[in-house]
Amino acid sequence: MVGLKKPVVVFLCETLLDRRGMARIHQRLRFQNCFTVEKIGHSGGLAMLWNSEVSLSLLSYSINHIDMEVEGVGGCKWRLTGYYGCPDRNQRRRSWALLRELASRSHLPWLICGDFNDILRQDEKVGGDAQLEWLLVGFNDAIEACGLTELRMVRGFFTWQCGGIREKQDRGLAHTCWNDIFPHVIV
Repeated sequence: MVGLKKPVVVFLCETLLDRRGMARIHQRLRFQNCFTVEKIGHSGGLAMLWNSEVSLSLLSYSINHIDMEVEGVGGCKWRLTGYYGCPDRNQRRRSWALLRELASRSHLPWLICGDFNDILRQDEKVGGDAQLEWLLVGFNDAIEACGLTELRMVRGFFTWQCGGIREKQDRGLAHTCWNDIFPHVIV
């Protein structure tokens, strides 16, 4: 997909790689730059890869995010956050608190994308038990508090599958001012 579409920036989550393993991927995909958050044990791992056509500056990172300031695309500075929500539902409040914290750090136009490990509505899940109401309310409240709206997806509504259960956990969210700069973006 990267070879076909030739993006200038790519965010990867759940890489399950250390720095050396990610360096091999970085070289194979032919990106000039890479920032890696290493895996912990047998889980996690994040990476932001980008070409010299764009300038990214690291603002912050954790095991759940990489936050960058972007220049060279769109004619102004803006923020790009690669995000990985806590997979343990008992830790989701921590994920939502991180979203709110990230939102409070800057007034730049903001795009946040990744695996949120959450759904916004019951119709984003097929199979298994219905999503617990407190999870739906908590995630929706966090997205609203951050002033984010969902970007339109062009392919494949469901992004995660396990057995007979399918969910839309991956998404792109943005501030209205980011959407004004990039009105035709689809995920």
